[in-house]
Amino acid sequence: HSNNRIPPEGVIRLAVGLRANKTIKSLNVGRNPIQNAGCYGLLKSISDNKDSAVELLDLSDIFVNQDFEDLLESMRDTFPALVVKRGRKFAAFCRVKSDKTS
Repeated sequence: HSNNRIPPEGVIRLAVGLRANKTIKSLNVGRNPIQNAGCYGLLKSISDNKDSAVELLDLSDIFVNQDFEDLLESMRDTFPALVVKRGRKFAAFCRVKSDKTS
């Protein structure tokens, strides 16, 4: 379920289970403090399980980075039915120097 305070350490156990599970179709862990590393671990476990039945991975409101997005894209052919809900992607923010002189 979402918003139940699963810490990053707790998601490791979920990921281990997903590596072998053949029946879970939907996993909703959105709005938990599992961070990008936890999200990546869950997705990697699905990717490593050729018999995975997961069709929905709900990571709502959790920000992910480009490594997560790259892994998800690489899985499109193997898991075409997989839908992943997630927060926005981490963006690289830069400060633009002001050329104004007063």
